Amino acid sequence: MTLLPSSFDPLLVTCSVVVAWLASYATLTLVSQVHTHKTRTPLWIALGAVLLGFGIWSMHFIGMLAFRLPETVTYDVPGMILSWLAAVLASGYALFIASRPQPTRFTFGQGALIMGGAINGMHFLGMHAMHVNASVQYNPALVALSILIAVSASWGALQLALHKVITGGDDARPGCLPARRRDCRDALRRHACRDVPRSQ
Repeated sequence: MTLLPSSFDPLLVTCSVVVAWLASYATLTLVSQVHTHKTRTPLWIALGAVLLGFGIWSMHFIGMLAFRLPETVTYDVPGMILSWLAAVLASGYALFIASRPQPTRFTFGQGALIMGGAINGMHFLGMHAMHVNASVQYNPALVALSILIAVSASWGALQLALHKVITGGDDARPGCLPARRRDCRDALRRHACRDVPRSQ
């Protein structure tokens, strides 16, 4: 097998970071409404989940588009939809945890694990939906690192969301959704596989 040369489009990488930043900021602003409109908490959580989930998924998909290979790449629509759904469900659960009256450390830890796992699930579902004339291998150590980063980032996002819910303030900064993008990508190695037919 021959290692395929690869590169990243700097413009698309920048776009993915900007999309994540805007989605994070908009979601944190939105969830502050939980404090002022408690009777509509489910509505704000649902809207926040869709917004943040779409932001996470868009960041990831744009990052995938930024990954250049000397082979034609196509995407499976049902697989991409499942990837988007995983991001929305992870976001909804995280916002639900942050909106609870007295979340405990255990609750936050559970939420961070589930959210981090779902975000990684979104990544691998998206990668599975990508069709290219190559075999895919993952570096186990870097995969483990990407999971650790996703869980840690989820913990921080939950803390920020909780702060917004409690104070309704404007001093919380946007989250760091792109933190794990390159880690997951670095965990991936693509090899040309001449005995595997091109996916349609």
